[in-house]
Amino acid sequence: MMLASVANAQVTTADADRALYLAFLEKSTQAGICAARLPDFAEKYPPLLRKWKVRYESVLRLGDAFMRSEAVRDQISVEEKIEKAIRSSVSKLEAASEPDTQKTCEEVQRWFEQREEKPEAKGA
Repeated sequence: MMLASVANAQVTTADADRALYLAFLEKSTQAGICAARLPDFAEKYPPLLRKWKVRYESVLRLGDAFMRSEAVRDQISVEEKIEKAIRSSVSKLEAASEPDTQKTCEEVQRWFEQREEKPEAKGA
């Protein structure tokens, strides 16, 4: 069984993993805002997050390592590094009108759902 998991694992680059990790940080922070504002979202989001974390466990580990090494290089805390990376999108959502919040939260939910789909085989 382990061989099947290895065979089905996605091969990614370090840059792709870093980008996905940053997107995850942004989307998961936005999701927290959505959950606080939209009861419907608060019910749907936790299972999506759990599945995402299991599926992309290696991306989370590598992304965290990248952020920590970049923070050391930039001589700031990892928290400051993350806050700088997601500040704009989070501030925008915090200030959004109700219809805009709903739209953004739907986009966040779709982002997590789309990553649950199996990747298509290349060349198929």
